Amino acid sequence: SSMTACATGVTTLLNADRNTWEAGTVEAPSLVLGGDGKYNLFYSGGNFEGADGKNYGEGYAICGTTPLSACAKQGTSPWVGEGWNGLHNPGGADLIPF
Repeated sequence: SSMTACATGVTTLLNADRNTWEAGTVEAPSLVLGGDGKYNLFYSGGNFEGADGKNYGEGYAICGTTPLSACAKQGTSPWVGEGWNGLHNPGGADLIPF
């Protein structure tokens, strides 16, 4: 069936890096098509429980023009992190394009 075919093909869009703020965790992805025709992948990462969650945050990556394109992380720290606008342990963002 088409569901079986879909389940057998896995494409890695982004890898978690243990040596950065992500601490080996990339979760809660949200893929949004940008106005330039490229996809933007927003994700949570870091250690939610470690050091009072100060390394947990929201990152993003710019991808290609199809949902299965490889993605390139942007920046070396969270896009939204601990303390931004008074937030504690931010993550799990969903964006809605207008």
